Amino acid sequence: APKGKGILYAAFAQQGSPAGNLLATIVFFALSALPVSDFMLWGWRIPFLLSAALVIVGMVIRLKLEESDDMKRLMEQKKTVKLPVVAVLRDHWRIVLLCAGVLPIIHVTYFKSTFALSWATKELGYAQSTFLSVIIISLVVQFLVQPFGAVLVSKIDMRKAVAFMVIPELLLMPAMFLAVETKIYWIAVLGMCLATIPHSMFYGAVGGILARAFPTKVRYSGLSVSYQLCSLLVGGATPVLAQGILNSTGSIIGVAIASACYALVSLVCMLMLLKRIGHTASELSTAEQADADELALDSGPAPRSQPRTATDTGAKNVLTPIAATHTPGI
Repeated sequence: APKGKGILYAAFAQQGSPAGNLLATIVFFALSALPVSDFMLWGWRIPFLLSAALVIVGMVIRLKLEESDDMKRLMEQKKTVKLPVVAVLRDHWRIVLLCAGVLPIIHVTYFKSTFALSWATKELGYAQSTFLSVIIISLVVQFLVQPFGAVLVSKIDMRKAVAFMVIPELLLMPAMFLAVETKIYWIAVLGMCLATIPHSMFYGAVGGILARAFPTKVRYSGLSVSYQLCSLLVGGATPVLAQGILNSTGSIIGVAIASACYALVSLVCMLMLLKRIGHTASELSTAEQADADELALDSGPAPRSQPRTATDTGAKNVLTPIAATHTPGI
């Protein structure tokens, strides 16, 4: 990506998540019209067969991607790392933990889709096709608003941008459950869409922000470990947690509070991360500045928004390769 445009360019990769989930939900919506016996016999196979084509497309794209200029320089100077995962866990484990802590908010999608679909159809009496249409509309909203998060953090102080995106979620996620509980279709749609906007914008920006936290030589591994750690601890457990709270309390209030806690954890960890790596998109992060020094890049003196630390070394302006590592479609 051009200088200062890394976060904006990374947002394009992030669009794959809502696009993929929108396609999947539309297919499921169409198949929901089948009789249950037909769906169980052969209908469920259709999405899996269609996904095979997407796997091939993704593989072709990945094989044709070129390395970034910074990685090419590292390879020329033979400064690559043989075991990047080991290097990440040894030298950058604090950053990995912070990055993993940044990500719970993107998993609120499991409250909104997986859990909410089951709750709305089994507990509230929504028809499955009706609530799937609510989810489809919210995914369209996500696809449209998500890139604006990257624009926002590129224009103003990242700390202010993150607060602007995340704080409303503390109220809008609980409000979404109350809106769905009214059993009035358009109120449910409104609640779902409003709750989608903040964390969608956050997701549009987070890929580029986290890419600034790791050195070029371990960036992909650092991002992957961070994402998978959060997915392991939070992502898959979210629907189970929500159902457990509902079963034990008999009320949706506890689930609403839990979803707000996800946003709060992400906000705190993101502010801590930005304090370490820098909070101005137009300036090099501490990691990027250290990489520039190591590679002796002839790009002139780069401003430093924060002092460097021993663990925060990195590269500059590389498109984050993480669209495929994130399962949720927020």
